[in-house]
Amino acid sequence: MTIRFRIYDGGCRRPGTVYSYVYVRLRDGCSVDQTMKTDILVRPGCWDKAHECVRAKSDCPPEERAAIDSAVSNLRAYIATSYVADKIAGRVGVYWLRDCVYGYFKKSKDNSFLDLFEEFLSERNLSAQRVKQYRSLANIIRRYEIYVSETKGSPYAFEVWRIEPKDLNDLWRFLIDEHNLCKEIPKLMATYIDGKAPRPRGQNTINDIFKKLRAFFNWLERDYIIKRNPMKKVKQLKTNRNAKEYIEDEDFRRLVSNLDTSYYHAH
Repeated sequence: MTIRFRIYDGGCRRPGTVYSYVYVRLRDGCSVDQTMKTDILVRPGCWDKAHECVRAKSDCPPEERAAIDSAVSNLRAYIATSYVADKIAGRVGVYWLRDCVYGYFKKSKDNSFLDLFEEFLSERNLSAQRVKQYRSLANIIRRYEIYVSETKGSPYAFEVWRIEPKDLNDLWRFLIDEHNLCKEIPKLMATYIDGKAPRPRGQNTINDIFKKLRAFFNWLERDYIIKRNPMKKVKQLKTNRNAKEYIEDEDFRRLVSNLDTSYYHAH
């Protein structure tokens, strides 16, 4: 069993800071190879890749260096002890490291879609307008959960670890037909404050919604929260674009010949 800590050069920094997240990787032969993002933050230039700690000769303040090195050491010991016990008990699954890290940092192991989505937004340096646009996706997922719960007759939650391509295809069909479904399902209509059913969505609008959802699932995969990204098997719809109108050469020459050049005689 090996436990290694590392940072990634790009794409994994906390927005608005010079710090990067530290990742932990657990390997045990060919049976276990899992990686997970921790809550430990370090300045990239201060990290010693070889020794997996803060460099002794760096501009990192001594108290900060001691805190980071202690956090890495304590987490390593916690993972090692927990893994040995769970391996003996046969409790090591595909998400074992994720649950272990969540447990260490006192996070919920069953984060809902909304919890994860808020974390996703907090790590992206988005403008207020972009955040508002992304939050509209969260509202859509809430309504989809209501739709599935009502049609199946049992509570349904959009759990990212259980989402398959077939679920995303069903979401696609829901987006196409939501304006009709609102008339059939009162609870769905009740989510609209003005009491009016939504207008039919075009292909471009649905593609844009799935573009945002794809960015979210890519983040889940990048941070090892999910093992498989179902969005990779879902393709965008091709939109039909109307041919642009153009002017014939003869018409263009006639247009130019009729221009009033008295104001622009230099041309």
